Amino acid sequence: MSETITREQAADRIARFASEGRLIQGAWHDEQDGRELACLLGAIGKDVEDPSDCPASVMPAWMAYLIPELFDGVRKERAIEFGKRFADALRCGKTDETVLRRFLVSAIDQAVSDARPACEGEAYFDAVLSTTAQVSELIAAGVPSHDPRMAESAADARAAARAAAEASVEAWSAPRAAAATAARDAAAAADAAAAAAWSEAYAYEALFDKLIELMAA
Repeated sequence: MSETITREQAADRIARFASEGRLIQGAWHDEQDGRELACLLGAIGKDVEDPSDCPASVMPAWMAYLIPELFDGVRKERAIEFGKRFADALRCGKTDETVLRRFLVSAIDQAVSDARPACEGEAYFDAVLSTTAQVSELIAAGVPSHDPRMAESAADARAAARAAAEASVEAWSAPRAAAATAARDAAAAADAAAAAAWSEAYAYEALFDKLIELMAA
């Protein structure tokens, strides 16, 4: 069924699962009291058990791989809300390469902003700002991920962010260490065209908000 499903049909299924309280996090499919439960992508069809199973007619591959991580990362009490909002955005929104590029730039900006309170003033932070800015500029300009400039800049950004994390992690509290991880992961996301992985729910929610906003723009 999911092989030929349209985007509108998929959005309708996600919206129905959300309105009926049948969206779940941390698993693709489940059953409770005789009711079918599913995650955001799993709601599209019973045969969707991995991002690679999501039909191209519904969304591009980059989004299919991004959504499970974002949805599983939001607070449980907001999961249904995000499910409904995403269904609305998917139904009539954009999912093209421009949305991807803008999302990745936003992810990098957010990671740097989160890391700034802990890192600003440290010797390595200028390198983090410089290299992540280079990656953002290349992404915004539409430079493909396989372009040598992108690979070199992303590698530099990862190295700078990793140095920041390693230099300070022992002295930081857990939230600050997580912020350093955010900076490193955002640089990796630029290279891999994937979402950054943060442990704090607010970061997942901010990124999910940004994706929905970009789709609806």
